[in-house]
Amino acid sequence: MENYEILTVIYHEKFNYVIADDRGLNRSCLRPQEFREFINAHGCDVVELKIISCYLLMEIFSNEAVADHVKMAKFPNLRKLELNGMSFTPEWLNMLSNCCGQLETLNFENCSNGQGAPVQLAVDIKLEILQKFPHLKEITLHNYDFYSLTIEYPKWQELLGNLPLQALHLNDRIIGKSSTDNELRGQNTTAQLAELSLKTSLAQEKWLGNFPKFLRNFEKLTTLRIEVLETITQKMLQTLAEKCKDLQILQITNSTFDPTLSVVSWPENLKELALFHCRGLNFGNLQEILQNHPKLTKFISKSTEYQYEKVENFQISPGLQSLEMDCKYLWQLQELSNMLHNNHIKELIWHHEKQNCQLSEKPIPAAETYVDLPKLQKLIIPHHKASFGHITELLQHSSLEDLTVMHCGEYSGVTCEEVPSVEAAAAFQSNITQLSIPLDIFNEHLDFWLDFFAKNAKITTLSCTFTFEDFEYSQFLKRLIENTNFPEDLKKLDIFGYTIDCNDLRNHFNALINKLENENCEDLYRIVLSKEKQIK
Repeated sequence: MENYEILTVIYHEKFNYVIADDRGLNRSCLRPQEFREFINAHGCDVVELKIISCYLLMEIFSNEAVADHVKMAKFPNLRKLELNGMSFTPEWLNMLSNCCGQLETLNFENCSNGQGAPVQLAVDIKLEILQKFPHLKEITLHNYDFYSLTIEYPKWQELLGNLPLQALHLNDRIIGKSSTDNELRGQNTTAQLAELSLKTSLAQEKWLGNFPKFLRNFEKLTTLRIEVLETITQKMLQTLAEKCKDLQILQITNSTFDPTLSVVSWPENLKELALFHCRGLNFGNLQEILQNHPKLTKFISKSTEYQYEKVENFQISPGLQSLEMDCKYLWQLQELSNMLHNNHIKELIWHHEKQNCQLSEKPIPAAETYVDLPKLQKLIIPHHKASFGHITELLQHSSLEDLTVMHCGEYSGVTCEEVPSVEAAAAFQSNITQLSIPLDIFNEHLDFWLDFFAKNAKITTLSCTFTFEDFEYSQFLKRLIENTNFPEDLKKLDIFGYTIDCNDLRNHFNALINKLENENCEDLYRIVLSKEKQIK
């Protein structure tokens, strides 16, 4: 690492501290004294800081206090702070406001209050402390879902009315409560939020007279992520469409739609729609979403259930450029495969259920489907019994630049067939720049992949991915580094996010593997070959 403006610090119970760049890569392990010296030397350069507790024991919270590990006074120019799995107190937060007065963004993911309980807004994070951050624009507070934490509407509105926030992301429930004029007096009623995430009710009767005031917070939103606590009706969607006229990104999670919905009202300027873990929709609703909204450029549907319904003339709006869906619907809805004949899609992602991967041997979908997508740039497909020929066909797609083949839990290997020769790999006219494939595909056809990487000028990164259950990765790594086709000019590998010298790996293989296993943060299982100076 040479640029320390964006820094990740991982507290590692085995090795103390791991520092990394903004993507969690180019990692280095530091002992406590080395870490203190590093912070003293570079703390003033850091603008964005992420602190993560890598607690390898099976605990909900690590109870590692930020104050015990990082002296925040060393970061006077900090504008963004993210804590993940750490512990802090109101006193620490008050201290932070004094030494890091330029902070604009606070992000707390699964943090505790020092007493084994989750951090709560208006309880551990009080308004009077947040007001001491004069430049604060964005707050994110996410806790484990099983806590089902709630915030009463007056407390939530008090926060919005007294802070100049542009974004507030919570996974707490905002519940209606009768409020007196005194509780809401003096609060700014002019909505200024651009981004909002919450769980809440959209049933007017649940708000005890406060529903109009609550909805004012939606009027200038461009991004809304919401979990609706009761069945979503046409009236609720119509209310959102009327109040959120500037909305461009809408995400609905863990919600149930009224199964009688026919034509759904979406905000007129919506560009991105995501449905996660939703129920109550059918194929007719899906057709209406994809076909009748010309401004929609991106649609994501993951773990969302659609009831079968016969549909005809299923088409995709020409404006849609990115589509992510569960691949199981490719067999339930043949029209979904047929409608991919679209000249505008640039990104296509098929999701799979890792715990229940019962994919057929037919590729997802057939390679000829993608031929009709001349603008396709990024493709992610699941891998279960994928044909190797199917993968090599994709490598020759005229516009495809980024290809990922995802593993599906248990590897079953690619279909046995004649593998293209090394000479064939060299002859590929591929436009691929980023390629990621599972361990078994890489290992089974190692010579081919190494030659493809070496002799195709456009490819810059080749990644091999696996899971913590794949204990044979070290055997593959030894085959890789000792292979006669290993590129001579490739001096370094990325393993678990650490940059490893290839000659050191050859000469001290066992020692380096033991070191890597001790320093592994168990969050990045991959081996990367990169032609660029800084591994991506």
